[in-house]
Order: sequence, then C-alpha cells, then structure tokens
Amino acid sequence: MPVVISKELFYEKISKELDCRVIHYWTDNCVQGALPALPQVAIGVAKFFLPIYLLRMAIDYRRKKKNILKTFVIRELRSILYGASLSLIIISSICLLGKICGRIHYYNLLLIPGFLSGLGILVESDENQTLDTLIFFNSFIETNLNALKVNTTKQAILFVIFSGILMQLFENRKEELNFNYWWFYTPPLKKISNDNHQNKCSHENSCRFFITNGVKNYFMLGAGINITKRLLGSFKLLIKSPAKLVNVVFHKSNVYFGLLIAAYVGIYRAITCYLRQTQLLSEKWHGLLAGAISGVPYCFYPTIQLPVLAITTTLQIFYHNLCKHYNITNHFYQRLLLYQCVHACNLHTNFFYPNISSPYYSKMVDACTNRLTSKIYDQLVEKYFL
Repeated sequence: MPVVISKELFYEKISKELDCRVIHYWTDNCVQGALPALPQVAIGVAKFFLPIYLLRMAIDYRRKKKNILKTFVIRELRSILYGASLSLIIISSICLLGKICGRIHYYNLLLIPGFLSGLGILVESDENQTLDTLIFFNSFIETNLNALKVNTTKQAILFVIFSGILMQLFENRKEELNFNYWWFYTPPLKKISNDNHQNKCSHENSCRFFITNGVKNYFMLGAGINITKRLLGSFKLLIKSPAKLVNVVFHKSNVYFGLLIAAYVGIYRAITCYLRQTQLLSEKWHGLLAGAISGVPYCFYPTIQLPVLAITTTLQIFYHNLCKHYNITNHFYQRLLLYQCVHACNLHTNFFYPNISSPYYSKMVDACTNRLTSKIYDQLVEKYFL
C-alpha cells in the first residue's frame, strides 16, 4: 500500500543525515550515481513509446508519407534521449542541491529537480513538445481533482459546467483555432450572410442528416479512441497472447464510450439546430445551453478524462484569446515554462502523494524508468517510514 509522505511526516521521520544516496542507492559516488539509471530509463522509454510510434508509422504509411522508417527511428531515439535527459538532470540536481543545502529537504528531493529536468523536453520535436505538455497538464488537472476528492457526481457537474463554457467559446469564435487541442467536437464556424432566406444553421444538408450523421461518425470516433487506448495499454500482453486482440477490440467499454461521444454530439447538434430554427434564445448563448445539456449523458458512463479535457481546452482557449487581445506573442518558452511547472508538480505528487496522482502519469513514469522510481520509493519507505 503506497505511503503518503507529508512535509511534516518527512521531517519527523527523516534525520538531517539524509543525503542523495537515498536516490542512487546502488552507489555512494554522486558522479557515478546517474550512469546505471540511464540504461534502465533508455529501455523503459523505448518500450513505452514503441507501440505509439508504430501506430504513427502506420498512419504515415496510410497517408503515403516518405521515409517512414527513418522517421520512426528518429522519433524513438529522440524520445530515449528525452527520457535520459530527464533522469540525468533529476539525479544530478538532487545531488547538487543536497550538497548546497547540507541535506535532502522535502522540496529539493523532486519538486525543484523536476522543474530543472523539464529542460530535457527541448531535445524532442516541436510536435512532441506540445503533446507532452498537454499530457502532463491534463495529468496535473486530474491530480488536483483527485486531491479535491471530486467524486463521479461532482465530475458530472463539472463536466456540464465546463462543457457549456467550452461550447460557448467555440460557437462564438470568429476564426478557426490555430493551436492543438484534444477536445473531440468542434462545431462549424458560423457563416456570416445577409440573406434572410438562407438556412439559419451553419451546416450543409438538412438538420436531420446533420444530426444522424454526427451520431454515426462520432460513435465510430469514440469507439476508435477507446480501442486505440486499450491497444496501446495492452501492447505487451498482445505480443504474448495475440488471441486477446478480440477481447480488446470488442470490449464493452468501447461501445459505451462511443455511445457517450455520439450522444453528446447528437444532443448538441439537435439543440443548436432547434434554437437556430425557432430563435427562442439569442444566438450568442446557444453554445452555453446546448453544451451544458449535452454533458448530461456523462452521468451514465463517467470517465474523468472528459471533464479534464473540457477544463484544459477551456483554459487553452482563454489563454489564446488573452494573447490575441493583448498582442502577446506565443513563444516556445511559455510552453516550456508550463511544462516545467506541471512536470515538477506531477513528479512531486506522484512520489509523496501516490494516492491522488493521475493513474496514467504514475504508470507512465513507472514504465519509462523500467520501475526504477518504484524501487527508489520502496527503498525510502522501507528504511524510514515502515
């Protein structure tokens, strides 16, 4: 059972003699401390990213891109270098801070080294830098929801609220959004026309076709997303037992998630079409009402990733609008600073408060370090807290 290590408990149980050897327990030499960790991290990162990059290679092949094998190798090598950079900077920073401060303190064990190690993301491609930042930011939001003890009922309320706000922002945008986000549905951009006789809706074809076609397509999208997630999570198991592929592809959760996404889009399109045709409500509020009501099906199949996505995408759009209003140039160092902050917080929480850490983040760290972080944690807990 994971032990929660608060700041008070840390200083109560651990004496001033604690030094960085608690991290590189395999040697007393700080210079050599990080070296044995690098092969472990390289193996872990390579295994973790292999199914992801194989999937991307298959997508590149279908799109008839060139040099797909070379691209695959470069992606894998850059990610290995990224993981090695993180671990090297973390261990080196812990040792250096321990020497400067005279001992290991609560926040210089992982929080500060985690922030400094965020510089390791610079070895990744721009595309992966953005993806990693989004993944870690989503994990940060999920961790905080866990810390606030947000149960499924509160999750549903949060989803309804942020779904309404998010769709309100989408509906009232003046142009297409030029940044990456993971929200699954973006309504069509409103058409501006002075023709009073045209269809009041922004879509082509009839409203009935627009709604039913959306339900069909987004059911397939939702099921496809869940299948992909399960395939990536079961990659090692499928290598050993390929017959289990049938269970992964036809698992009932794929249908449930597909129905949830389809219901969301179908209800949203039906409400917005009805409101535009009847003009019962000012058009600028259509997104807020339709988005909130569309979030209700979440109650039947709650999955915390959806409210997390709604929150993060809403914050992304707010930040985008803020930058545009105040003419703030979006440089890479803003993304880097965000990544460093959320990476540090996630790493600190995962080690000291494993009970609230994002499950995906915990599994990812464990896999990418080839369970080295778990071994370090077990050593520390066994020696000082049991």
